[in-house]
Amino acid sequence: MSTLMQQDMIPVPLDPGVPVDLLPGGGAIVGLFALVFIAAIAFGVWRMVVVNEASKQLGLTDEQRFLAVTDEQAGAAIVTGAIISDAVTGKAESSGGGSGDLVARLDALQSARERGLITDEEFAQTRQRMLDEA
Repeated sequence: MSTLMQQDMIPVPLDPGVPVDLLPGGGAIVGLFALVFIAAIAFGVWRMVVVNEASKQLGLTDEQRFLAVTDEQAGAAIVTGAIISDAVTGKAESSGGGSGDLVARLDALQSARERGLITDEEFAQTRQRMLDEA
């Protein structure tokens, strides 16, 4: 019996010229991981550029732009506030004054609600404020 155990325990020498593949397909897995990692970084940079440009177009301050770029929830709140403010003041789409201006502002507000940028409650409050001021 002792000879049988000795035969089972014989170490197999490794040939130094032949690499050992510890993870079959490892090169493909590492390559795929690297590709996904680079794509995630590229998407993050793209998102920051788009949000920064949109923030500039809305006329946000540097602090507001920084928050919009770094914090998605803060960015959404800032952009929503800017849209409501533009709709109330008529800054976004003024058509020359009068009732046409109010209609354009109400249309912009309705569009913001349809796109999900503002809630129904925000829409109703802002619409009433606009009508009261008109």
